[in-house]
Amino acid sequence: MIVVISDTHGEVENIRSILNKLRESNPDLVVHLG
Repeated sequence: MIVVISDTHGEVENIRSILNKLRESNPDLVVHLG
């Protein structure tokens, strides 16, 4: 699974905390911050 996130509102910190939770349940998750 690949997730691409576009940071248009400067909410990277919130996104990272959410992604950390996703990674805990999905070890094979690949994320690209763009």
